[in-house]
Amino acid sequence: MKSQTCKLTAVLVVLCFSAAVIAEVVPALKEYRIERSVSAEAKACIDCHADQNKGIIADWASSRHAHANVTCIDCHRTGPADADINKEHLGYSQTPVSAIVSPKDCSRCHPTEAAQYAKSKHANTLEIIWKIDPWLNDGMNNQTSNVNSH
Repeated sequence: MKSQTCKLTAVLVVLCFSAAVIAEVVPALKEYRIERSVSAEAKACIDCHADQNKGIIADWASSRHAHANVTCIDCHRTGPADADINKEHLGYSQTPVSAIVSPKDCSRCHPTEAAQYAKSKHANTLEIIWKIDPWLNDGMNNQTSNVNSH
């Protein structure tokens, strides 16, 4: 009986030690839980665009942003100093928005990713292309250049 108790104790010690080692080696999974409601302003955007742009709303509805209640307003809202305000949209809603979501817009919620992007080649694609092929910079858009047309 004593030997069975010793064996059982030994097994429990090994299991506990193994669980502790595994807990240290295997990182915990990151879990995102954003619990918030959709504002009346955002709901108005969704309702209008659901009528006017079904595809856009369908794409958004299946996105991670939608599942976290991140809406059109969260990404597309512009500030008064932003140059990319869609003035035509102001005829439908007084909410200033831009059709384009820039890295600056993304940085409001994703500062680390935006900083990484800013250092990447993708952020400077035009400048890189212009260095590789100056014609794109100096010739293609230059009205005074001589371009042979056939």
